[in-house]
Amino acid sequence: MTKPLYKQTLDNAAGVIIPFYDEDADLLFLAGKGDGAIKYYEIAPEEEPNNMCFEGSAYRTNDPTSGCGAVHRRHCNIAANEIIRLYQVTGTQVRPLSFQVPRKSDLFQADLFPPCRGDTPNLDLAAWVGGANATPALVDLENGFTATERGATNFVKSSDAGSADNSALVARIAALEAEVAQKDAKIKQLEAQLGQ
Repeated sequence: MTKPLYKQTLDNAAGVIIPFYDEDADLLFLAGKGDGAIKYYEIAPEEEPNNMCFEGSAYRTNDPTSGCGAVHRRHCNIAANEIIRLYQVTGTQVRPLSFQVPRKSDLFQADLFPPCRGDTPNLDLAAWVGGANATPALVDLENGFTATERGATNFVKSSDAGSADNSALVARIAALEAEVAQKDAKIKQLEAQLGQ
């Protein structure tokens, strides 16, 4: 991280770049804030740094981009060979942009859709907070993606240190509520005296 692996001048625009990296296809999409173009590049991580980035094409519109977001690959239309879907914000519109790879065959394209990250974590909360790392759980997209059914979220206390702080706060709230009640009674008493 001390020096860049690769440098390339994109264009002369001064807008902020909004990047999206598709780790399954090694594609980098760059949307420029205030720019109507979304450029994409193929990244070859196994190549030498000087040869690892290849410019692809670009989506162009006359409407400047205010913001942009991407849908995860597991939610793309696999039957249409949609490899990524971006949502471009332009003025008062949110425009869906579908990037598809044309193929003659209607069969599942395993080279376009390798197993990708699923929606089930490989670590529980305690292990992650403890500093553990794990390889993400992958899902096969050949038969489509079905989201994992989620139950109620359970939070586990890691220590009783917070309960002492909590009881002090509850006592403080009770004292403040009693003080407010006394002041309300005093205000009513004064209003009654003024009204006579």
